[in-house]
Amino acid sequence: MNTLLYTSCLGLICMVAEILNLRKILVPIIVVGLAAIFFINIHDWGTNPIASIGGIHLDHMVRIDNFSIAFSSLAIGISILLFILSANYYANDQDHISDYL
Repeated sequence: MNTLLYTSCLGLICMVAEILNLRKILVPIIVVGLAAIFFINIHDWGTNPIASIGGIHLDHMVRIDNFSIAFSSLAIGISILLFILSANYYANDQDHISDYL
């Protein structure tokens, strides 16, 4: 559940960076943020945390187990690789980088 919340916060941070015209550091923000989320996600391996938001338990809505953690880690890892490999392509079009990311 923390992975979902932190990924949403990273998206908000990227939107604020776009508003503040920080386009040149947008890709490093994304890569560092996704790497941090990846390690937070791996830290939950084997713990089977209870999904809760503000004290409200979401046991029957969201199930977090090792399979979901592995799948999320794989998706985050592929996303990190995609952003690292495509940074040179986006360097040519800095004005519209948020349209692609």
